[in-house]
Amino acid sequence: MRQYTSYWALLLGNPLFEGMEEATVRALFGNENGPRAFGREETLFGPESERGLAFLLSGSALVYKEQADGKRLLMSRLAAPDAFGMASLFCPDEPFPTHVVAETACEALFLSRAWAEEAIARDARLSRNYIVLLSERIHFLNRRIEALGGDDVQGRLLRLIAELSRAQGGGPVTLPYSMSRLADALGAGRASLYRALDALCAQGVLRREGKTIALLEEQPKHEERRNLS
Repeated sequence: MRQYTSYWALLLGNPLFEGMEEATVRALFGNENGPRAFGREETLFGPESERGLAFLLSGSALVYKEQADGKRLLMSRLAAPDAFGMASLFCPDEPFPTHVVAETACEALFLSRAWAEEAIARDARLSRNYIVLLSERIHFLNRRIEALGGDDVQGRLLRLIAELSRAQGGGPVTLPYSMSRLADALGAGRASLYRALDALCAQGVLRREGKTIALLEEQPKHEERRNLS
């Protein structure tokens, strides 16, 4: 693997290669190009990008959905060794579903559609893992749509906090992004977010200490699970 041997252990940790022998995965990569560096706020993936499969090798990036009014809705956050570009790889005639923007300085490895087609054809385990990951992302996006479909900012905030709590193993949530980006994730303004936070803390539903937020009542969790089932 030319030019990115220092990232080899990281790439092997991606679930796309789960159950595959190291030698098999090494053979898939061959002499592909090395990683590309990006500065903060640079676009890694978007309408001007070529279709392909990419892996984040360092730093972090944010995934946005472009809305009809031109605003960006925050969907998720990527960290190494997350993959992106999977949903659009085999849909060349469809618009890009999301934009990936560097949250910090980062590096990413980009592989062509031809590489992906050849790699999947060579090992059925890679094909299975690809399907599993896409299925998981469909369920994740369904949960995000449900969370954003609440009647008010308080409801959307509670569902998002419950979702993040699950993703972080339960208990208090450490926000993976700023309050401005949390507002984007909820499709709300910052003022509305702060009002919702203050109201929920005053009601004893949430406790907030800096970027750590804890759910103090069980009811929101039950409601959130029912809505997302």
